[in-house]
Amino acid sequence: MTSGPCSGALPVTAHRAALKEYLTFGLGDDAYAVALADVRELVAGHDVAPIAGTSAFIRGCIELRGKPLVVLDPRVELAVPRAADARPSTLLIVRHEAGGAWVTAGLLVDEVFGVARLTDNEIDTSGRNDEARSPMVVGVAAFDGRKLALLELERLWSPTRRAEVVCLTKQLSQLGATTRSSGVTAAERMGGTT
Repeated sequence: MTSGPCSGALPVTAHRAALKEYLTFGLGDDAYAVALADVRELVAGHDVAPIAGTSAFIRGCIELRGKPLVVLDPRVELAVPRAADARPSTLLIVRHEAGGAWVTAGLLVDEVFGVARLTDNEIDTSGRNDEARSPMVVGVAAFDGRKLALLELERLWSPTRRAEVVCLTKQLSQLGATTRSSGVTAAERMGGTT
């Protein structure tokens, strides 16, 4: 049997839909997902120090490996109530380019389920689903017995929010440099908890 362009065999050109990876997580009774490429790490067990005078969307801050990190609460944007008996939370450390600059923050979630690999054909972007109650939701997909609302972090970073997170991060960094010798964290100084 001969091979080559004239051998009679047709080249394999199957069109496989590209898989995209999403980190899936829970908020209340709902399941959500963000692009895995936007998630840098998962952090559990941190106490979030509130910051006085910030929007409800900013839950507070933590110090992660000696650096301040602003923590955001997506429940505010997604209108998900916080249960009175809320489980310990996990932080998704996300980094996203917005407006030509990289912004890093923590997203407070109830639990992490795992990674979903989805094709565009598996995602409903029609907007007909009731989960599309927020501009952050760009689609809905079924995965592992759950209905996932897919979130677009780009929509999270409005210019006002981005500026608030960047400003707070700079302030916390400056406070951190001046408070290390006193044993008071920048998060505590900013939140007024000392």
